[in-house]
Amino acid sequence: MSKTKTILIPIALATLIAIIIPVMLFFFIHNKKNSIDEITVKIQEEQGKTLHVQKMLSVIAQTKQFRETLSQYLLSDNTVVDFIETVESVGKETGVAVTISGLVADDSTNVPVGTINKVKARIDGKGKWVDILKFATLIESMPYKVSLSNISLRQDGMTEKSKTPSWNISFQIEILKIK
Repeated sequence: MSKTKTILIPIALATLIAIIIPVMLFFFIHNKKNSIDEITVKIQEEQGKTLHVQKMLSVIAQTKQFRETLSQYLLSDNTVVDFIETVESVGKETGVAVTISGLVADDSTNVPVGTINKVKARIDGKGKWVDILKFATLIESMPYKVSLSNISLRQDGMTEKSKTPSWNISFQIEILKIK
């Protein structure tokens, strides 16, 4: 029996090794596959993020002209005075005596850059009917985002020089301003 034991023990060990090695290889390969799957998912996520960034950069590049044009329609902090002077010069050009009052600009001191605020003012004018209409039309068609409200037109009597009716116009103007 000792001969059987000497043959049986190595065969049992060889069989055990033949079973254990493939099982260990299976678990090793399975773990590597899971690791590769996780890395593949991360790579796909990063590729998706990169594609999204590329699309956003493309949109930014395509809209550059529109964004620059848009900023021209909004006052900036340093162009409010220029706008008021423009309103006064439109009055002079059309023959309307203009008075600007109640000028209120939203405080943009502590707001982030790009914040949209409003500038409001009361504008009163006096002149001939044609001049008043021309003045209102030019103010409304200025190259800014302008809103006119509470518009009042009334006849004020006759002008001394030409004996034509004198008219008054008054309205609230609101202009968008960007910081």
